[in-house]
Amino acid sequence: MGEDEYKKIKETVFTYKEAEKYIKCDILGFNVGLKTYSSKEIYNLPKQITYEKGGYIYTYVLTENSPPTFNGVELPNDDIITKDGQVISTKTYGYKLAYTRTEDINRDRFCFTYRRGG
Repeated sequence: MGEDEYKKIKETVFTYKEAEKYIKCDILGFNVGLKTYSSKEIYNLPKQITYEKGGYIYTYVLTENSPPTFNGVELPNDDIITKDGQVISTKTYGYKLAYTRTEDINRDRFCFTYRRGG
């Protein structure tokens, strides 16, 4: 890997604290889920966030959220058109975990097999 490629990758890696500001939603110091953004807010956001924490690497990608549902029924997610013709998008966006590189956990797993007597 060339020096320029390494610098480019290094520049796109966030610290956990930086990534947390984009990804997590905190209210009164408590994490209450993932942040949601409107279509107007996403233009200044990074399309991908990669960070390292505790020896693991996490990559989140900015994606369009699924349409809202109520009792399992998908609700309309159409744009709103005002009287003066202005279009207001009701679509929301958020960061979704796209990739995680973790240590091999299979080495610490036990395999149990069940046999029926006979």
